[in-house]
Amino acid sequence: MKDDIYHLLTSCTIAKYMWNIVFKILGICKQNSDEFIILGHTDKESNFVLTQISFLIYKYWLIQSNSSSSKTLYTFKYFIQRELRFIVEVYKQVSYISENIVSKLDSVRHHIMNDHI
Repeated sequence: MKDDIYHLLTSCTIAKYMWNIVFKILGICKQNSDEFIILGHTDKESNFVLTQISFLIYKYWLIQSNSSSSKTLYTFKYFIQRELRFIVEVYKQVSYISENIVSKLDSVRHHIMNDHI
């Protein structure tokens, strides 16, 4: 399988797992999901969350690739939980990030924490 950015953000197993959670929390229909990931959403808060999650997926891939570590759903879940915990705490302190965005990102983190796969 070609390991390009499109595959990384839309069709790899880890991305599909992540987007199922994010779309559920944001209330986005999975039909045409690739368009939402690549082009964004008309709602600015949802777009912010999509961008943040896209960045974290890429960051995970980059770290794992540079360390020659295997990319597994288990290590991804651990990474995302840790990163989102930090991001949520920082965003709570920043006045120009809406509480709704912080809540959505925290909901993603909680969903992953409680997902025992």
